[in-house]
Amino acid sequence: MKPVLAILIAAVLVLALGACGRDDEAPTNETSALSFETVTPPAETTAPVTETETPASDLPQAGLYLMTRYEKGVREDYALVTGTYDDDLSAGVDLCVFAAYPSLEPTLSGRDMAQIYSEAAAKLQDGGGKIGFTVSYEADGKTVENRILGPADIDEANLHYLEIYLYDDVNQAPGAWYSHLLPEEVNDETLLTSIKLTPGKDFAAVKNLRLSSFYYTADAESAPYTLEIRPNPARTN
Repeated sequence: MKPVLAILIAAVLVLALGACGRDDEAPTNETSALSFETVTPPAETTAPVTETETPASDLPQAGLYLMTRYEKGVREDYALVTGTYDDDLSAGVDLCVFAAYPSLEPTLSGRDMAQIYSEAAAKLQDGGGKIGFTVSYEADGKTVENRILGPADIDEANLHYLEIYLYDDVNQAPGAWYSHLLPEEVNDETLLTSIKLTPGKDFAAVKNLRLSSFYYTADAESAPYTLEIRPNPARTN
């Protein structure tokens, strides 16, 4: 009987140890499953990328205009210039003078530039913005791009290619000498309402000249309004 008893006792121990082994494995599987769920964030907590993108500006463009009629203190007419502009490219001679208004109307008229600018701005939802310019060109193997919000931004290192002058026709004092803006004259009320380009002594090297105007506020900026400025063979000596 002792051998039989010993065999029965051994069988009971084997079954008991097998049951303990299965109990130890169960918590391991549960722990693994909990760990997987913890490191995987719920789908709704991931913000869409589009929510962080900057919305496109809906500010109006600022057009570039040429004066077509001038009766001092009586009437001034301006026409929007589109696409390209051809003019003289003689060094030291004014290449072009453009008025800039927060408008794309084909023609604008009024007593003077101050009145025309004020009326154009009054039509805008945010008429408290300002106009800036970008002048870009290629010369002697390099590309020059000058973003201008005031006279202090004019690229003096490249004036031998192109001279740039800015004017504020809205805040011009009545009867004062009409002259371009200087950095020390700029204040919070200053507006850039016209720009003049004059070829420098090395202007012959300039290619692909473009002038852009844009309307901007503290928070946004309009799409640029761009002209390509080309030589006029009929006027170039």
